[in-house]
Amino acid sequence: MVAMARFLTAVIVAASIFIFPASAQNLNRGFLAYSQGDFATALREWLPLAKRGSTLAQYNLGRLYFSGEGVDQDYGEANKWFTRAAAQGYPPAQNSLGILYNKGLGVRLDHTKATNWFRHSAEQGYTPAQISLGLQYTDGLGVAKDFTEAVKWFNVAADLGEAAAPSHRDAITGLMTPEEIAKAREMANLWLLKNRR
Repeated sequence: MVAMARFLTAVIVAASIFIFPASAQNLNRGFLAYSQGDFATALREWLPLAKRGSTLAQYNLGRLYFSGEGVDQDYGEANKWFTRAAAQGYPPAQNSLGILYNKGLGVRLDHTKATNWFRHSAEQGYTPAQISLGLQYTDGLGVAKDFTEAVKWFNVAADLGEAAAPSHRDAITGLMTPEEIAKAREMANLWLLKNRR
């Protein structure tokens, strides 16, 4: 998951260099420092950008505080930065907020808010959030337990390439009827058709 997050950050940073050259260079220097374990430099590069509203810098600061890399672990501070990035519609930040609320880290435990954040992110095609949303439906956390809806999200994530999705799906399909499994597949296909990029 950490490697995937670092890769995703690298791709987004590289793409943004052409749009916002000066800011992108600072983001890139921060990412390079982060990838080399120099978290103090990453923090120094990202903090001014985050204060000016850079979604990626806000998200990356949240990650530093969430994991305690180069700073004291502080879920409240992670929540602050994830919230700012999530408010701008950034799916990884929305998913991260879902995790904080689902576990009560730096915020009051609230499965309903967690599910809402997972849903915002999942609807934008972010596969880790689709897994998280499927798990909420599997366990009935913040929503009514619904294996069909859970399998729909696991199917969507699997079809979008999420390696963990099939094992989550397969863990509950044995508890479902063939009709429920077929309905979940149909729901996933409709979602994918509607959200084709």
